[in-house]
Amino acid sequence: MLKSLRIKGLAIIKDLDVEFSNGFNVFTGETGAGKTLIVSGIGLLKGEKVPRSFRGRRIEVIGVLKDVNKDVKEYLKEKGFYDEEIIMRRVIDEDGNSKCFINDTPCKLGTIKEIGDLIFEITTQNQTLIFSDIQNHRRIIDSFAGISKEVEYLSKIYFRILEIKRKIKNFEEGMQGIDDGIKRIQSEIKEIEEAGIRKGEEEEIRKRIDAVEKVKRKREVINEIKNHLYESESSLYDVLSKLCLELEEIGGVKDAVKRIKKILVEIEDVNSILGNIKDEFDLTDEEIKQLYERIDHIYSLKYKYGEDPYEYKRRRERELKELLSKKQEYDKMKDNLKRLEKEIKEKADSIHKERIKAKKVFEKNVKEELKSIGMKDVEFLVNIEKRELASTGYDRIEFYIRTVLGEEPKPLREIASGGEKSRILLSIRNAIRGELTRVIIFDEIDQGLSFAAGEKVGRKLKELSRKSQVIAITHLASIGIFADVHFSVRKVKKEKGIEVEVFKLKREERLREFGRMMFGKYDEDVKKQVLKLFKEVS
Repeated sequence: MLKSLRIKGLAIIKDLDVEFSNGFNVFTGETGAGKTLIVSGIGLLKGEKVPRSFRGRRIEVIGVLKDVNKDVKEYLKEKGFYDEEIIMRRVIDEDGNSKCFINDTPCKLGTIKEIGDLIFEITTQNQTLIFSDIQNHRRIIDSFAGISKEVEYLSKIYFRILEIKRKIKNFEEGMQGIDDGIKRIQSEIKEIEEAGIRKGEEEEIRKRIDAVEKVKRKREVINEIKNHLYESESSLYDVLSKLCLELEEIGGVKDAVKRIKKILVEIEDVNSILGNIKDEFDLTDEEIKQLYERIDHIYSLKYKYGEDPYEYKRRRERELKELLSKKQEYDKMKDNLKRLEKEIKEKADSIHKERIKAKKVFEKNVKEELKSIGMKDVEFLVNIEKRELASTGYDRIEFYIRTVLGEEPKPLREIASGGEKSRILLSIRNAIRGELTRVIIFDEIDQGLSFAAGEKVGRKLKELSRKSQVIAITHLASIGIFADVHFSVRKVKKEKGIEVEVFKLKREERLREFGRMMFGKYDEDVKKQVLKLFKEVS
């Protein structure tokens, strides 16, 4: 509820402070006294646009609220503003620019608007959310049918489906690449696996080949030595043997021949030793050939993939796992989408049926309410048009009204009369039956009403105030007499000009005010008439 309202600098309001009741609050006063400025102040507090006529001076409006409805609590908690008592403040400079605060914390004007729409409902000649925004028609029917939670859940499913579809689309755009990547990696892994390459195998074979190369070279060197020393026809041994024989035949060089013969024996020994040297490994030529073929295969794979085949395979296995995981995620999303689409269809069908059931009862309730305030010829209809599935279900819901017999029903938003708007809104609100816990402001609700019709409206306003805080501006005593708190709005002449002041009336002051409203004067006879009215009402 709105606990208090302070308005500073708004037209002829210099500084006004009003303390409200949580029930039915009524403002009365002579025409032009400034009653509508209070409604304008509440409008500015809830984030409405600043009219040009109000610009040129600094305006400040402050509203203190408590016991706000659940939607407001959840919104404020989400934004980090919630407290048991909420202070909304808006400061408007001379150019119409705003600074907004909630509990002294700066916030955007949009935040004030969102909170304001959750708390306040203002009905004037030109505005009311129920009339201008048909989403409110749907919310009212859902609330009446008791399916608001179901619709909220359906909305969550709807946006979850949109998110999954977006992800699936992104996946599908790159899906060919994923499938191609999986096939390519699987082919590469298969090739390396078929090659049977082990970790460190290249280094191991390289070492063995190096050893083979060394043995081969040793063989070559030994054979070359043996060839030169002993085994070839022109070997050192053969040459020395022939020359030694010639030298021995010539004679005279026994010592030299003796030493040459020792050398020949030494050559024979060296040749024998070299011939007895064995290889340091026992590989056959075929096995050596296989080693070279193996290393060539490893090198060809290394050249193909740009790194050690074994390490390349391990890296590609990790990449394959990621791609397969993405594909599994894609498949999972497709399954989830199918499940959610089935669920949302079932939920939307159920919600549609509940709305159709609620429509008939709600139409009946509103008609009864309209009849009770003297609008018996007005026909109220709830039009439910089934469309494509959206975030709130299949249905486009709009209230229609027929105020003149013989005419076609028109959308409620096309109703022109401020008084009619207010009375229809009052009937709709009372027809809801359940908890509302909003602040509902009625301006011009008595437009075109007789005194007797005003009494019916007053009773309904009183009834509505048991569910929501009601603030009404009226010229009819038959409405004002039902108020829990009665304020009189007056223009007061001050030194610096005319100012608006608000007075909270006590019982005797109320009698005087009703006398003025009913008879234009107040005396003992008028007082008796007013007291009689009080008695009839009570």
